[in-house]
Amino acid sequence: IMIETPSASLIIKDIIKEIDFLSIGTNDLTQYILAVDRGNKLVSHLYNPLLPSVIKSIKKIIYEAHKQNKYVSICGELASYEKVTLLLLGMGLDEFSMNSSYIPYIKNIIRKNKFKNA
Repeated sequence: IMIETPSASLIIKDIIKEIDFLSIGTNDLTQYILAVDRGNKLVSHLYNPLLPSVIKSIKKIIYEAHKQNKYVSICGELASYEKVTLLLLGMGLDEFSMNSSYIPYIKNIIRKNKFKNA
């Protein structure tokens, strides 16, 4: 199942009971948490998936999923942000889904670091 809305993240404990795995759709989740249309040039500059409200939601989703032994992947722009790769791994993320052009960069970050540093 895709978790892409704040309402889904708020009831993640209930959702997890019914699924085998989940993927966090960071583009929509960020847009809806921040109430910022990333496609609207008047407000798109406010769109920032690195804000604490977004990161904390992602952390909560991963935490609750892992408590129930559920697999978690992440997709969307955030998956390819080099500066949050280790943060996401440290949160326990199981899989990144991204545009193939970013894979070498993210793979290099993961290879150069130890999991305990994440």
